[in-house]
Parts: sequence; C-alpha cells; structure tokens
Amino acid sequence: MATRAATLEQTGTSLERRVRRWDRRLRLVQSVVWLPRGLIAGLVVALAIAAAARLRVWLLPDDVAALAVAVIGVSGLVALIAVWVRPQPVPRLARQFDRRFGLKDRVSTALELAGGSIPSVEYLTDYQLDDAMRAAAGVDVAALLPVRVRWRELVLLAALGAVLAYLLLAPNPRADELRAQQALHKALAVQTATLDAAIEDIEQDPRLTEAEKDALTQPLEEARDTLNQPGVTQPEAVAALAQAGQSLQELSNGMLPDQQQAYSEAAQALSGSSLTQPLSDALGAPDLQSAAQEAESMSDRLGETEISDAEREDLANRLDEAAGALEANNPALAEQMRRAADALRQGDMGAAQQALSEAAQTLQEQQRQLDQSPLAEQADSAQQQAAEGQQQLAQTGQNGEQAQASQGQPGGQQNGQQQSGEQASQGQEAQNGEGASQGQTGAQPQDSQGQGQSGDQQSGEPSAGEGESGEGQSQSGAENAGEGDQGAQQGAAQPGASMGEGESSALSAGQGEGGAGNDTTSGVQQDGAVQADGASGDGNGEPGEFESPYQPSTIGGQSDESVDVGGEVTDPNAVPLQEGDLASNPSGEAQLSYQDVYGDYQGAVSDAQNSPRIPLGQRDVIHDYFSALEP
Repeated sequence: MATRAATLEQTGTSLERRVRRWDRRLRLVQSVVWLPRGLIAGLVVALAIAAAARLRVWLLPDDVAALAVAVIGVSGLVALIAVWVRPQPVPRLARQFDRRFGLKDRVSTALELAGGSIPSVEYLTDYQLDDAMRAAAGVDVAALLPVRVRWRELVLLAALGAVLAYLLLAPNPRADELRAQQALHKALAVQTATLDAAIEDIEQDPRLTEAEKDALTQPLEEARDTLNQPGVTQPEAVAALAQAGQSLQELSNGMLPDQQQAYSEAAQALSGSSLTQPLSDALGAPDLQSAAQEAESMSDRLGETEISDAEREDLANRLDEAAGALEANNPALAEQMRRAADALRQGDMGAAQQALSEAAQTLQEQQRQLDQSPLAEQADSAQQQAAEGQQQLAQTGQNGEQAQASQGQPGGQQNGQQQSGEQASQGQEAQNGEGASQGQTGAQPQDSQGQGQSGDQQSGEPSAGEGESGEGQSQSGAENAGEGDQGAQQGAAQPGASMGEGESSALSAGQGEGGAGNDTTSGVQQDGAVQADGASGDGNGEPGEFESPYQPSTIGGQSDESVDVGGEVTDPNAVPLQEGDLASNPSGEAQLSYQDVYGDYQGAVSDAQNSPRIPLGQRDVIHDYFSALEP
C-alpha cells in the first residue's frame, strides 16, 4: 500500500508540474497580447494630458513627458500584473487545458484519481493514470499555444507614440506662459516673506510709537494682502508694491500724516503773497530744511524791502493763521511766528526779522532730528525693500522675452518708435545751458522719426520744426516742465501729441536740470493726441480705450504717407544759416540696426512702467502702448 500511495503521489505531482508549465506558456502568450494593449491605453491617456497642456496653462513639456512615461509604464505594468498575478488552482487549470488541447478530461481525472477524490478499481486507476501521462507528454504546447504578434496593434502603438513625441517635442505656446506664472508665484512668495519680515521688524522696534508703527505697517500689510490674493497678476502686484513705496516715501521725512496736514494748513495760510509764497511751498512739501532757508531769506527781504502798512498787516495775519495751524504739532515754531506777527503790527522790523531767523533755526534743527528719527529710518528701509521687490517683480519673466525679442529683428529705420524716458539716461545727457535734451536714446538712428520736444521749449523758445505734426513726437505727462532730475524721475514718455508753436513741452524722465518732478494726472486732450495722464480721453477727463497709432510690423518697409518735418528754407533771408562740417552718409542708411537697440528699449520701458511716479490707473494704458510697438 505504501508503494502504491507513493506511485499515485509521484504521478499526481508530475501532472501538476506539467499543467503549471502549460499555464506559464499560456500567460506568456497572453502577455504578448495584453502588454501592447496596456501600453496603448497608457498612450491614449498620455496624449490627452499632452493635448490638454497645449490647450491650457497646466504643465511644462518636461512635466508632461515625465507624467506620460509614468502613465504608460503604469498601464503596461497593470496589464502584466493582470496576466501573471491572477491565482489559478491546478484542478481548474487542468480542466481548461483538457478542453483547449482536446485531452477529453484525461489530466483533470488523473489528478482527481491521484488525489483520492474519486474511488476506483486499482487496475483501472493505473491504466487511466498511464493513459493521462502519455496524452500529456504528447501535447505540442508550442503549436497549440503559439506566440502571436498582433501587428495592427503594434502599428497603432507606434503611431500613438509618434504623435506623443511630436506633442512633447514641438514648441508649446503655453509653456512660456506657464513658466512666467511659476516664476511670478515664486517671486510673489519671496516678496510676501520680505514684507512679513519688514512688518515684524517695525512692530518689534521699541523706539517707535504705536501711531508710527501703524502708519508704517499699514501700506506694507495692504501690499502683502494684494500679493496673497488668488490669481493676482504681475501688474497688480507691481502696482501694490509701488503704492506701498509711495506711501512709505511720504513718511521718510519723519512726519506722521497728521503732522504733515498741519504743515499743509500752515502753507495754505501763507500762500498768495509774494513775500511768503516760497515759505508756503517749502512747508507744503513739507521740507523743513528748505523752509528754514526760505524763512531766513524772508527775514532778509524784510530788512531790504520797504513794505506798506497794509502789507505788514496782511503778512502778520498770515503768520498768525499759520501759527494757529502749527500750534498743536509744533508749538515752538508757532510761538516764533506769532512773535514775528506781533512785531510786524508794531512796526518793529528788526524784531520780526529776529523772530523769523529763530524760526529758521528751529526748522533746521527739527529737520535734523526728523532725519535721524526712528520713523524716518524705518520708512527709508521699508521703502527701499518695497522698491527692490517692485523691481524684481517687474523683471520676472522679462529676461527670456528680451532674449527672444533681440533675435530676428530687422535693421533700418524705426518708424515712429517712441523711446522710454528711462532710455534717455543711457545715451544722452542734458546739454548745459541749452536744456536741449531730447526724449530719445543716444542709440536711436539718425533718420528715425519720433524726436521728443526740445528742452528749449521750456523757456518759451520754439524749436526747429515746431508746429509740425511729426510722427511719434514725444510729450511727457509724468513730469512738469523744467523738473527733470534724472535720478528722481522715472516717467515713461507718452507719444502721439502734436506740439503747437510756442507751446511748452513737459520734460521726459532724465531731461534738463532741477528737482524732483510732480506727477501730472490730468491734462487737456488735443486733436487725436494722448492726454497728459497717458490715456486717450473722451473729453471728460476719463481715460478711454487704448488705440495704437503705429504698426510696428511695417518697420523697415515703405510708407505711402508723406510727413513734413520742416527745415526746408524757401526764403534764405528768413532764418539765420550757419555752415557746419557734417558727417556724410552717402549710402543713406541708418547707422544702427533696430535689433541692436531693441533690447535696451524694452528694458528701459519695463523700468519706466514700474516707476512709482506713474499714476496707478494709467499703467495699463502705458503698458498697452509699448506692447503695441513690439514687432
């Protein structure tokens, strides 16, 4: 019995091994079929991802490629797992192979007999087991389970792979936009952290009062809240930092808003008189250092000028009113102004002069203290951080655009190209004594149409060709005439305004000599011109929709429109002539190609647009104009 049991067990084990070999062969055949199908399914999903990335801002090409490889790999792996990992008991496999190979249940029955599941006569059992072994050994597995390649599916797999490769390798129009968004988000995160650090530094400064802390942190918190808003755009973020910087700059003189308001009221009381107007302007700034100088000058003028009783009474009243405005915030200065007013009413000019001189000394000492105050120190530091953050945000994503813009640009003329006021500092300086600085870069071609108004117009002297409607003439709405400190002004020149004869032109940024300019946020619209605030108006002072006056795509081409730039002399005796040794240009072509200066132009435009001196409501209009100049 023991020998028979061992024989049955050996026969059963042999049949089980053979059935498992058949199962492995079957799974191999199924793998050849289902692996390509799994890869095809993964390719379909990857193609959908790649197509979506080209239709909307979603993923970069590298990210799409990585995701596609992952999806295809997972899909193929799932197909193989489904084929190889499914557990199958041997009896079930034996019945499947009996049907597949036509064994007429020999193997499955033999396994049951060997396992004792079916009772049988001994000699019949031996006979059946022997027959099953011979039938199993005679099965040609390679012929009955051939490895067949489905060529149509492989062709489809190759076609889908080619389409996916094209989508991954072809330039993606959304990639640059996505990169810009990612760079912007990163820059916003950096600037938000910087603002948080600045706010914390201000709040932990024990030298500051609560009112000073509130005044300093309020613009920073407003800018931070704007930067944290979902979907905030780059212009909005830059404008928020510019607004914060402007608010902090107003605190850099060491005065809180209520203190500045007191000086403004005092300046209003002193305005309207030739004797007090310079002091009024200085107090209205407020600039105590300049006010000290003007108070001293006023003291000197009182000793040098004979004034009537009515003028003394008017001056005394003005000083009294200014003293009343300053009583709460600057009692010392108010007391000295009252003393000067009382002396004027009594006719004691010497005492009035002495009181004004003491007021000048008080103002000078107070300005020194304000400059060294913690409020001014923190305001300067925070304003500098806001300005740096504004610059970094403005330059986010610009390097790649400038590199692309500098390639493939045609040389030749710049027809009507308006150069930014910032570019004036790169190639041109104001002429001493003449003020003839023009609103264009020194790198602009000689035959370029679009010169800015001459600085001579500031003094009322018409420049050559004035009164002609030249193409692309420059009129700055960001600075007042005669105020062109190159380091303080950042306004962008605004094009399209025709300048009539004798009309004074506002300087572009960086022109002339003088102090910091004041923003001009309103202006009179001329025929087809751009208003001084930078927007085409509807006649009611409201900015209208931007309309581009140029077609940059025609750069280097021919124009059917004739432009009279003046200069033709019909009467030799009408104007003075002077011969000069001019450089010859026999070829008649521009000496500087357009693409050589375009990069500088675009960089200067970006800096000018992001200047805190440009009104926030007009930045989009200015941005649209310069964007229209791009080829």
